[in-house]
Amino acid sequence: MRLNGENTDKLPVISLTPLIDVVFILLIFFMLASSFLDWRELSVQGQEDKTSTSPPSSPPKETIRLSLFHNGLIKHGAKTISQSDLDQLVTTQTSPLDTIKVFISVDDGVEMQNTLDLLQDLKALGLLDLTLIEHAKP
Repeated sequence: MRLNGENTDKLPVISLTPLIDVVFILLIFFMLASSFLDWRELSVQGQEDKTSTSPPSSPPKETIRLSLFHNGLIKHGAKTISQSDLDQLVTTQTSPLDTIKVFISVDDGVEMQNTLDLLQDLKALGLLDLTLIEHAKP
């Protein structure tokens, strides 16, 4: 028995046209908001293989050893240095900066962005030969 005059045999129709429109609008938005041309390249050289028997082809370079820790500290040897001290350390070098080899050991727990920031800072100072090495366990 029907109390109202509605036809209950018909199912409600859901149109997909507005959904498709929304998907296309989002697609266009993300395509316009993205930039595919701003690629940055940072060459990273790993630690050299210790079993290599080839003689060195160039004279040994002056080296700087830095350690980056998870709390943001940078150490040069046993001395803790700040960013301005790092700038001063690099600018007081007697050798040309492109001939100095920098070894950087990164502690466990250091965020990748902090490591990349340090590498970019060193590169901006003029150091080109940057090598990431395994952090020595105490």
